[in-house]
Amino acid sequence: MHPAKSTVEYLKNINFQGLIYIIASDAFKSVLRKEGFQLKDGPNVILDESFSQLMQYVMDREPIKAVIIDFDFNLSLCKMMKAVHYARQSDCLLIGGATDIALPISKDMTIMGAGVFVKAFEQAAKREMLVFGKPSEALANVLVKRYNIEKRERVLMIGDMLEQDIRFGKTSGFQTLLVLSGGCSMSELRGESDRNAIPDYYANSMKDFVDFMKELNK
Repeated sequence: MHPAKSTVEYLKNINFQGLIYIIASDAFKSVLRKEGFQLKDGPNVILDESFSQLMQYVMDREPIKAVIIDFDFNLSLCKMMKAVHYARQSDCLLIGGATDIALPISKDMTIMGAGVFVKAFEQAAKREMLVFGKPSEALANVLVKRYNIEKRERVLMIGDMLEQDIRFGKTSGFQTLLVLSGGCSMSELRGESDRNAIPDYYANSMKDFVDFMKELNK
């Protein structure tokens, strides 16, 4: 489940009402807007190298009731400082999306993930966020409630990342399957020593797994 959808599920479950300040992609924000949530974002401006101008954009008295941080292609110091400013209100709900520190976008290239932004915010705000990206317990609880899961051991978590996908499955009480066609190689799997990041099963690709299941069902 995408962090935007799990965030929506949680906000609905607690009957959240109020204005949300959000640092995220347009796609993430679109999911929340379609569900009727009121969002404030930005500013998407290039500032002069002036502390006084920065403060003019950061300081306001908007009645923000929640801050949400996920991946933002246009992240800025101004946005992060606004988020920290709103977090000073003790009743402001703080929600983090994806926890990935690095995102593989090609075989030879990775970029910083939203987990970097979330950690930086928590350090600056001196508060922890409720995170709805893998491998968080909050996400597991949302899934269990949504799908009425009674026996977690009957769930198979399939993913291609040891730290996010497999750790999520293990700590949530699910069975786990790693596919080696994405963010993890066989050498990385063999070198992993953390039991909570070692899968129960692995396959070279999703196609191999699907073909295997078809054979079982013949």
